[in-house]
Amino acid sequence: MGNKFGEKQEGVRYQERVGVYGLVYTRSEFVVAKVNDGYFFVGGGLEDGESHERCLKREFLEEVGYTIEIGDYLGVQREYHQSFRSKNYYELIGHCYEVKLIEQVASGEDDHRLVHLKHTEIKRMTLEYQKHVMKEMIKKL
Repeated sequence: MGNKFGEKQEGVRYQERVGVYGLVYTRSEFVVAKVNDGYFFVGGGLEDGESHERCLKREFLEEVGYTIEIGDYLGVQREYHQSFRSKNYYELIGHCYEVKLIEQVASGEDDHRLVHLKHTEIKRMTLEYQKHVMKEMIKKL
């Protein structure tokens, strides 16, 4: 199942979190969400019975207020991670897609702000698997 990032610590119980995330990009930059505790792809957890497409469209609307067009599936990645905020341990399983922003129709969440990162600024991303997806996308451009 995709690549694995982070180190699974022995004796630690990880909560599995399956999510769907969108990568917005151009030939020179990525568009990601700046949240209080870092930089992330827009997206989030699947709700019961929800498709990837429905989840991604809902998350973009809720978090940043945009309607989107979903492009190619970029794969699934796994990362063992401790939350900065809650200090809980998670096994993150992220399904990633190319996304095109269509129109801003709402304000989104107060703590989510879209920012533009140049390809040379990937190191600012919080999650290793998201950095990996960005690096792979640059290779295709």
